[in-house]
Amino acid sequence: MRFGVTTGELTISASALRADADGVAASGEPLSVAAESAGEWACGRALRAAQAFFDTLARAAQDAAVGLRELGERAAVGADEYQGVEGRLFPER
Repeated sequence: MRFGVTTGELTISASALRADADGVAASGEPLSVAAESAGEWACGRALRAAQAFFDTLARAAQDAAVGLRELGERAAVGADEYQGVEGRLFPER
């Protein structure tokens, strides 16, 4: 079975990945705020655990956003390169 993809599809995927990266990155700040405000509802070891939990989630969101953005950039570069290949394989007359 053969599969094909168009430059437009790659470009749309790259754009979606970048948008997802923005969405994930936006969740980092509320998670950091939750870690800072954990003192309002926890104390002692529970406070440290809650802060570590929210800090871990905020860091994961940050790392995921970076990864999604990099993947989006790679997809965009791939789309540009693929467009060149399409142009050579299927020249417009």
